[in-house]
Amino acid sequence: MGVLWILRLVAAAGSNLVAKGPGGCRRTAAPWARVGLAVFAVLLASDVAASPRYSVVRVDEAPEIDGRLDDAVWQKAPLLGPLTQVEPVEGAAPSERTEVRLLSDGRHLYFGVRAFDREPEKIIAKEMLRDRSLTNDDRIAIVLDTYLDRRNAFFFQINPNGAIRDALIDGIWSVQARRDELGWTVEIRIPYSTLTFDPDKTAWGFNILRSVRRRNETARWSSARLDKSFIDVSELGVLDGMSGLDAGRGIDFRPQQAVSYKRDRPDDERSVRLDPGFDLFFRATPSMKGVLTVNPDFSDAPVDDRRVNLSRFGLFFPETRDFFLEDSGIFEFGDLEENGRPFFSRRVGLAVDGDAVPIRLGGRMTGRVGRVSLGLLDVQQGRAAGVESKNLAVARARIDLLERSSLGMILTHGDPSSDEDAGLAGIDFRYRTDHARGNQVLTWDAWVDRHA
Repeated sequence: MGVLWILRLVAAAGSNLVAKGPGGCRRTAAPWARVGLAVFAVLLASDVAASPRYSVVRVDEAPEIDGRLDDAVWQKAPLLGPLTQVEPVEGAAPSERTEVRLLSDGRHLYFGVRAFDREPEKIIAKEMLRDRSLTNDDRIAIVLDTYLDRRNAFFFQINPNGAIRDALIDGIWSVQARRDELGWTVEIRIPYSTLTFDPDKTAWGFNILRSVRRRNETARWSSARLDKSFIDVSELGVLDGMSGLDAGRGIDFRPQQAVSYKRDRPDDERSVRLDPGFDLFFRATPSMKGVLTVNPDFSDAPVDDRRVNLSRFGLFFPETRDFFLEDSGIFEFGDLEENGRPFFSRRVGLAVDGDAVPIRLGGRMTGRVGRVSLGLLDVQQGRAAGVESKNLAVARARIDLLERSSLGMILTHGDPSSDEDAGLAGIDFRYRTDHARGNQVLTWDAWVDRHA
């Protein structure tokens, strides 16, 4: 095995090796320009294995989602090919058998999973809440590349308690899990109205993972290699039969009502305040969806962990508000993770002193048109901390080039922390190939932006 070191190699994302220069390869070419470079490659002479395939059976009668897997309709679906162990022994057979079946009724995609376990009393499942990390539990994870472009994918994760976690999606999908003397089972129903996809494609990218936590064991259907992360979509398997799907209009109306009660004890003055609002989700096309929000209530967002900042740079807490979280990947720019990002949604709705600022109205439209990914977000932020109510917006477009490369642009308007006008325009380019000397990855990122 030959290894070529480029700049400085560091481990990344649990799989590949990443090369970065000092400061993350971020350079200031001029007061208005920043150019970044991230190159990673381990040059190996090996071939890329052919992607496994599975044909999804179309049925008229849908299975009941109760976690039992006893509906006769499941017998019409062939078993998915066997999973292959990734850890602790790459390429070995898993210690426990897993049976996976898929069905479609034209409006939903169904998964039926039987996770056999010879010691069911030792199954680990602690988490009960949605969108919590399930890494320390036994779990099933699924990725779906609905455009089969091997660039982005929806992510779903389930543990034996039925706790779920997802990414790039905030839609409604149903899950029921059960434990029995044979191990545990899970049934999943994902509405096509929840996903964005290309209606002209007849195949999707797909992979599934099972983790047996007490043995630190993971097994996958496709790309069962240690040098590939499960969420690396470049070597997904293929689901055939994904044609004639009914996404509908995807209309989802979610009303809300916030009530506050105030009592001034010295004067015994009492007041009640009502703040109604709603979220309206809709689908313009099968590949474009939007949301309109009025007086959004983010009280269910998790509280940030307390952090001490001893540097001269600001802290970047993860986004947890659903309105900003779904499809947030389209607004990423230049592979920038912290400093230098032209748009960071956590700055919206936050005053300089750290207090929350109400958002009165907001809209978002995201999706794809052919090879172009599009994103538009616009909010009207309320008055707070001496800053008047103002409009904030970001527009993003990215076109796919070559195998997995892209060219994009971004425009932003407004400064959430001051009354001054502010704007930015930027262009970013990413070159990526997954076949550098076999099946390794070579990536190069460059960007330039200018403040108005």
